[in-house]
Amino acid sequence: MKTMLSLDLSGNKFSEELTVIFNNLSGCFGYSLQELNLGWNKIHGILPEFSMFLKLETLVLSGNQLKGGVP
Repeated sequence: MKTMLSLDLSGNKFSEELTVIFNNLSGCFGYSLQELNLGWNKIHGILPEFSMFLKLETLVLSGNQLKGGVP
């Protein structure tokens, strides 16, 4: 699964901090993931640096409880 291009995890009621989710996903898909949809969960925290996703082109985070600006 290290070559996954798109991952849709929207509407799953995730309630972790975004940093934790990013760290978990980047180990598996950091070099290949191009699209990530985490919209409409209960994710909280600030938007961390997401340079660990080298090919990420689309990131959906709408409908969550995030704070702060885009790094």
